[in-house]
Amino acid sequence: MENIVDIQEKNFSYISKNSIIKGDITLSGTTHLYGKIEGRVLQNLATDLLIIEPSGHLDGEVESNGAIIVYGKLTGSVNCKNKFVCEPDSLVEGEIRSENLVIYPGARVNSEFHSL
Repeated sequence: MENIVDIQEKNFSYISKNSIIKGDITLSGTTHLYGKIEGRVLQNLATDLLIIEPSGHLDGEVESNGAIIVYGKLTGSVNCKNKFVCEPDSLVEGEIRSENLVIYPGARVNSEFHSL
């Protein structure tokens, strides 16, 4: 079968809508968060990407060398050495430190921002 993709060779994670992860977690590659993470999140590589989907919620502390795109909800403190994006209809609350910050119209932001 020619259309079969070997996912063992791909570098991504999918955290489903009804999943809740509590504690410290290190993410690698591209991560789609549809569920909830409560705790500390680490991304070590500049190529790492965390996408908080519309149903996703991250509540905690994030240390990222990669990029973060928020469509859902992020509450807490973020240190993002790459790009931090607040998409329309996202909700971001807390302290954000980032080298590059993008806030699109319609994003709900109640945060303190600092440039790295």
